[in-house]
This record gives sequence, C-alpha cells and structure tokens, in this order.
Amino acid sequence: MDLTRLARRQQGVVSREQALGCGMTPAQIKWRLTRGDWRTIHRCVYLTNSGKVEWKARARAALLRAGPGSAPALESAAHLWGLERAAPTTITVAVPRQRHRLPVAGMEVAGASRWTP
Repeated sequence: MDLTRLARRQQGVVSREQALGCGMTPAQIKWRLTRGDWRTIHRCVYLTNSGKVEWKARARAALLRAGPGSAPALESAAHLWGLERAAPTTITVAVPRQRHRLPVAGMEVAGASRWTP
C-alpha cells in the first residue's frame, strides 16, 4: 500500500506498524520525526505533516492507538455522525472488554462487552 494515500485517507495519521508495512524502515520513521516532518500524537502513532492536529486526526490517532476492533463511542461517535455540532475535547473509543486499557492523554477508553466491529 502507498503510505501517502493511506495517510490521506486517515486524516494524515498513520501508525508505526502501518508505516513499516508500507516499506519504511525504523530509521526512516525516526528521521522524519527528528526533522519535524512527522509528529508523535500517541505512542507509535504519527501525524505525517507539521500542520495543526485537527479533531478528526486526533480521533483517528485514538483509534490507531486503541488497536484493532476499536470504534468511536459516545460523544465522539455522535460528532462524527453529525449528531453533535461541538467536537468533544476528549476522544472516547470503545474497545473489546477483554483488551487491557491503558490511560492515554486526551483519550477515554471504554470497554464494550458485546462488540462486533
């Protein structure tokens, strides 16, 4: 997959795993971060430009950080669906209940007992 196209589809956000899967090396990722071309939003989740981190980019970063099977929840989901005008300051993400949930700044993780992504 082309990393540029992937980043464009994901509001400029990619995970380390995705970048490596697109053929980048760890050294190339580190170089882009060191130069300031990319910025770390969460551990192993990067914004691939030096612009402002928009709300949708923060939401995408939260989903990538939460991992497979995660989805926007509560006010975050309502905002994405256009049901709430104001974007919530904290991104809420639902994950399968059995997954260990680590606290992450700017992000709330809620466990879902019945989840079929």
